[in-house]
Amino acid sequence: MGYQALEVGSHSRIAGLDHLPGSYYLNTNEIESEENGWNILSAEFCMRVLSDKGITSSTSLLIYSSSLSAACRIAFIAYWLGLTDIKILEDGLASWQKLNYPLESDWTSCEKASSFGLHDPKRSEILISTSEDLLKAQKDNPELVLASVRSLTEYQGTTSCYAYIEQAGEPAGAVWAKASCGKNDVADLLTLEKKIKPLVDIAKAWKANGITREKEVVFYCGTGWRASVAFFIAKELGWQKVRLFDGGWYDWSQKHVENPKKFPLKNDSLGHP
Repeated sequence: MGYQALEVGSHSRIAGLDHLPGSYYLNTNEIESEENGWNILSAEFCMRVLSDKGITSSTSLLIYSSSLSAACRIAFIAYWLGLTDIKILEDGLASWQKLNYPLESDWTSCEKASSFGLHDPKRSEILISTSEDLLKAQKDNPELVLASVRSLTEYQGTTSCYAYIEQAGEPAGAVWAKASCGKNDVADLLTLEKKIKPLVDIAKAWKANGITREKEVVFYCGTGWRASVAFFIAKELGWQKVRLFDGGWYDWSQKHVENPKKFPLKNDSLGHP
């Protein structure tokens, strides 16, 4: 079965830019907004965005971007909504270009699909949207592991790492999942060649803080991008009980200001659970 290629970026489509043949383009602002706290927009809205690009629940999708986090962000949404056959180019176009595979500069016009093929997300359980939703999930399962893929300095409360997030810190009970050095990378998950590190090494690093396959694990970051990479790595490891807290630190920090007792902060600064 052939794959529909989808290039992901955080800007408008650039005319004349080399891309995979037959690619469609998706701006991440099409599925999230500042007004929505940079959270994923409604399932109905996201389904319409994808179907407008000819993508349905039965599409075989190949996603790539100059940012692995951006690619995984869209891949997570597609998987949440119902797509099953999804591939992600881990290093963007780098390996493709090294192999001298063809590229083109003219964008393919999207032929809209009449319907996405589903009315509700097929995997609604993998998305925890808000801090209130997270509290409910923790109440349902007190053994739930809340895993922060933010950098160590973010986890320790030294910096929020975001210009638009004033509060530094983490939700109470969070443990550190080694993954990133800053808000724009997942460097600790990648080799110098921008490939995913051996999965066994990643799992070993996470296990040191109690993040293991038999537990229900909820990954989060600032606004969901980096956490999407960790989510798919866990799925590649064969973990079954993996979820994503989309609101992340951005939402929790705002709720903490409003109600610090209900949304407390972690006071452990040692980087341990």
